[in-house]
Amino acid sequence: MEHKPSPPRRPKPERERAFYETPEHVKTSAKIVNEARSSLRTVKTNRPFTPKPEERTLFGSASNRDPQNRPPSAFSLGSHHFDGSESRPTSGTRPVSGTARLTPLGHVCL
Repeated sequence: MEHKPSPPRRPKPERERAFYETPEHVKTSAKIVNEARSSLRTVKTNRPFTPKPEERTLFGSASNRDPQNRPPSAFSLGSHHFDGSESRPTSGTRPVSGTARLTPLGHVCL
């Protein structure tokens, strides 16, 4: 009987790792972000200076508005702005015929 050599085995990892651990040679997104953060440096910046012209006004020079009566920058719209008068019946109107009407139950004590 001839002895066959066994197939070569994969090298055993130095330590067993859990199934959720990534191999060291694989870069995770967290590693990439941390490397990018560590490579950044701060730069001192200054805001540009824009001189304000004296003739500049709130509504432009051609405006005849009083600055105290400036237009609102925000306003609220309620549901009454969208409901037409015909969308809801006025109080005291009868329901359309053929629809069910609820009546109080006289025998139920509350």
